Amino acid sequence: MERSSVSWLVIATSLLAFVTGALAAIGHHLFYRSLAGTPAPDPSDRYTLYNRHLSKQEANIIGGTALAFMVKAALGTAISVAYVQLFWKTLLQSRKRSTLSMVDTIFSASANTLSLLRLWTWWRYPMLFGLAVIAALLPLASIITPATLTIVQRQITPPRTSQLYVPNVDFSSLNYVQAMTPPPIAASPIWPPEYYYNGPSSTVTEIVQAVAVQGSIAAITPPAVNTTWSVEFAGPVLTCQNVSAPQSYAIISNIADANLNNTLPNNCRAYGFIAWMATGSNESSILPFKSTGNGTYTLPSYNGLTYGTPAVLFMAAMPDVMTVVDYGDHSLTLFCEDQDTVRQIDLAKLAENSTFIECEMVNASYAVSFDYRNASQAIEVNTSIIDIGGPLLPVSSVFGPSNLGWSGLAPADYSNGVPTPHINTELLQMLSYQAIMDAFVSSVTGSISVGLNVVEPTIDTNILLTSLVQAPDLVFLTQPNVKSGDSAYSSLQNAVTVSNMTTLNSLLNNLTIPQNSSLGTMMEELFRNIVVSMMSAPQLQPNYTSPFAPPKAVVTTYSEQNFYVYNAARLWTAYGLAIAFTTYTICIGLLAIFTNKGTYGSDFSTIFRIVHGGTLSVNMTNENTEARGPLPKTLANATVCVAESGRTATRTTDAARAKDDSSIMLLDQVHHVET
Repeated sequence: MERSSVSWLVIATSLLAFVTGALAAIGHHLFYRSLAGTPAPDPSDRYTLYNRHLSKQEANIIGGTALAFMVKAALGTAISVAYVQLFWKTLLQSRKRSTLSMVDTIFSASANTLSLLRLWTWWRYPMLFGLAVIAALLPLASIITPATLTIVQRQITPPRTSQLYVPNVDFSSLNYVQAMTPPPIAASPIWPPEYYYNGPSSTVTEIVQAVAVQGSIAAITPPAVNTTWSVEFAGPVLTCQNVSAPQSYAIISNIADANLNNTLPNNCRAYGFIAWMATGSNESSILPFKSTGNGTYTLPSYNGLTYGTPAVLFMAAMPDVMTVVDYGDHSLTLFCEDQDTVRQIDLAKLAENSTFIECEMVNASYAVSFDYRNASQAIEVNTSIIDIGGPLLPVSSVFGPSNLGWSGLAPADYSNGVPTPHINTELLQMLSYQAIMDAFVSSVTGSISVGLNVVEPTIDTNILLTSLVQAPDLVFLTQPNVKSGDSAYSSLQNAVTVSNMTTLNSLLNNLTIPQNSSLGTMMEELFRNIVVSMMSAPQLQPNYTSPFAPPKAVVTTYSEQNFYVYNAARLWTAYGLAIAFTTYTICIGLLAIFTNKGTYGSDFSTIFRIVHGGTLSVNMTNENTEARGPLPKTLANATVCVAESGRTATRTTDAARAKDDSSIMLLDQVHHVET
């Protein structure tokens, strides 16, 4: 009866390694959980030891990686001990013949992962193969788990609020108007001195032109990144509506009369677009063409607002008037075609599909919300009319100070005969309003017409440079309407438009305009965008030493910071599988120990003692005794029989397996081979 030689140190080593790995996994979890949700350290936060610097972030990475390595090393040790026990059990008790190369493969599997590729060997040892695969895949846990702690950028809650000066408008100032000058010096000083309005400042003109082109609010610089705030102020707005039927008829008649009296039958001019300012409140003052008094008419150019007159802008868009009719040898517009020798014009056809609107400048309250996050500008504008008494009246001049004394921007207040400063803020606001309106009207007024020969349209306006041409009412200005014909046209674009060839039609872009955006609506929105865009210019910012400057605004700042995020489920999935398979491996190892009735090691002394009683199916030659690789083919294919010298039954069985091979030789006689 064989004695049991179980080394409890080996068992204790395996179990202790397993417990160490499990505790390291728990420690890894607790370490990451303590970091989860906390701000990631700044790169400048460092530990200093013996003049060596280590950032806190590097320390956290090293700590997590070290714990993952400890788990892998400890569980790997437990698996290695179990594998060795199963290896010796398989080699000593297996009844299957094994070649020396097979033994090499299964012996080195726990340290050499490439040996797993020799599948022709492993099918004979499935249990060893399973343990070898577990040992090979165990390092994956130490790769996955450190990545369960990541850094994400999150918003700090609650956001910080503060009172700050923000981009704003200050209409109670002189920033919006060009230098106001007094009249020529008279023989006697004028008292109080008077200064005249000379138009908008260059900054206002530039902003109006830029916004009119792009159609949206200009870029406004926020006080800080990722901020929101709101401001309220009084400012001008446009209110647009369709012209009343009587006024519409009067305008159409005026256009027809101007053509009847100004041109000969062979010199007709069709006006498709006209925009003009009213010069008064009576019926004749709202008409585009003005009578010269001798039976002819003229279309005045815009020369500024009319002082004391309501600021009302009229606009007429008549697409059918500019429709081109082809006659083979010549082309005419529909307007000119309908004139006979007695110079009569069909007013109903002139008004067909036409748009006539009027826009008034009135005072309103603005509520503007700004949102600057992620480097994008989002502005919401809401307005409500304050003064419903009618359009605002531009002013021509104001009183001001002189070197003879003080007179405010209104009649001076006198106290004991001494003039006292008095500033009329409403007058200052009106100057700012009319400066914006003045620059806006300059960008849209004028006309577009076509002569008798339909050569090139005469463009006397900047409306085509603005975003208003995208309105459905004005789209005809960029897409000429040709009624019929296949001969002479005013332009290549016209010829392509009426062509039936698909290839030619594809040369022009068929712009689709949203039908819910009328010309009046787009005018109102564009004017609001222009008013708010005044905040974009540093030259127009308030002087906060002025008693009329707007107050500070409540600014909400949304700051973001890097935070640790821990995925505990992913960590325990990796560690849970590693611990579970290690537990299975330890059980197999313990079973092998009690089956072997002893414990084995992988050290050289264990190998030397076991092979002392082993046999090889080939003679050992002087050439084969060299241990340097590679293994000779004769030895690789040789059958190995291994038995401990103390186990006679096993040796007898091994000897019986090899008795048919006359070349069997004791391995412990290798040193007797003659050189």
